[in-house]
This record gives sequence, structure tokens and C-alpha cells, in this order.
Amino acid sequence: MHDSASLPFHKAYGGDPIEMNFRPWSCIHLPFYWHFREVLRQSPTRSDNWLSRNGDVLGDPEQLVLVRISLYSYHCFTSFVDAMETLRELRAYVDGGKVYDILYIKRTFSNGFTSIYRAVSAICNVVDELCNMPGPTQKSRPKSKILQELEKHSSFDSRECARLLRKADEKLAPRTHLDHYHLAWILADPKARVFLVDREIVTKGIIRLEQPGLDQFENGFDILFRYITDASAICNQVYQILAKKDGLLDVFLSSKSWRVNYKDYGEPWNGQRPIP
Repeated sequence: MHDSASLPFHKAYGGDPIEMNFRPWSCIHLPFYWHFREVLRQSPTRSDNWLSRNGDVLGDPEQLVLVRISLYSYHCFTSFVDAMETLRELRAYVDGGKVYDILYIKRTFSNGFTSIYRAVSAICNVVDELCNMPGPTQKSRPKSKILQELEKHSSFDSRECARLLRKADEKLAPRTHLDHYHLAWILADPKARVFLVDREIVTKGIIRLEQPGLDQFENGFDILFRYITDASAICNQVYQILAKKDGLLDVFLSSKSWRVNYKDYGEPWNGQRPIP
């Protein structure tokens, strides 16, 4: 495996402007996204590098499946980008030291959680495509159904993905509370340039009958960053299971008699399948 902080910058690891802008962060917190991207040769459009076993370029129905997997994976990455941008916007707003619009802070903070939730849902859809093979559907399936099917798989890797995604769901349970009640207690101090969030609401989703004491509040930046970091770590573990040699992506391609062309890959792979 490469040093996650210094992935080799050859053709395979190049991304679009959004991916490259967040490459420094993602190489630390989501390095196996890049490995999965390289092994699949992720593409938002049909690709001449997706081949049948005899070397012919796959037809449109088959290409559609791999484009869909690529887009789900890209959506996972960009949802984390959205969450990080939300954190940056909140910092810039609070650092401005103006009279705060509490509604704006609440809405933006809640949006950060929604972005994290979307990231987890997106990688869940990637796993669904590779393991459950839902067929030529254009719509993602309910996460609960996907996880139920994964948990019944004979493949250990499939069940491990289900375990990790359940863990992510449990961590993101407060997101439902934020959606329903829009965060009941939040304090902001323009002079101190900080906003505080009731940690009990975020961690347990409880409803209070009165404003809690200050010792029950936590820095809102710290909370959002912690959730981003924890969720990206779980998604990174899932990507590792997908991208490893003989992992879920390899098993999926083999079951379809499909393969990926790596002939133009230079060092360190020299035309061979990359090994994370």
C-alpha cells in the first residue's frame, strides 16, 4: 500500500478539479477512495478501458452499470467535500465577529450532518451494486434493504461491509434529530467567535425541557469535524474491502466476465492491476 499522505501522482490518480482540490485531505482521511478509483478506472461516462474477457469494449448496458458505480463513488467523495466546505463556511461566518443569525448557524450545521449522511448512503449504493447486483435499475434502493441483504451474504467481505455501514448509521443517528427539531439548543458568542452545541442533543437525540448549563455544551466546530472524521474513517475501511486484491470489486468483475485495461499504467504497476 502507498503512503496515504503521498499517493503517486500518475495518470490513474488524476481527478477532476474538485477531487484534486481535496486530494491533500482525502489522501489522509479517505486514501482507499483513490485506490478504488484507480482499480475501477472510475469514469462518469462510457470508457474504452472496460472490457469483456475476450478484450472487446463492453456494450452500453454493461457500461451503464460501471458508470453508475463510478457516480455513486464520486458522490461519496463529493459529499465529504460538501461537509468540509460547510465546516469552512461556518468558521468564516463565526470568525467574522458580526451579530450572528442563529437560524443560519443552525441550518448550516444541520446541512453538514446531511452531507455526511449522503456520503455513507452513496458508498452503501456502491456495495449494493457489487454484492447484491440489483439489476438495471436507475434508482438507488433503501439502505435498510441493502444492509439486510448484505448481512445474509455468504461472503465475509460483504457481511463486514454491512457491519461497518451499520456502525456508520448508528453514529449518524443524531442527524434524524437535527432534521426533526433543527437543533433545539445552540449558543453563539460573536466576541469569542464561537458557537456551542448541546452535546446531549447531538450524541443522544434527547429533547430537553429547559436550557442546559454551559458544561453541557461543546464547540460546534469540534463536533462537526469529529463526525466527518469518524464517518470518513468507516467509509475508508469499506473502500479498502472493495479495492483490495480479490476484494469485492474483483469478485464482481470476475462474476460478469469483465475486466479493466491497465496497459497504460506506469510505475509502480507497469501495466498490471494496482495492488492497494
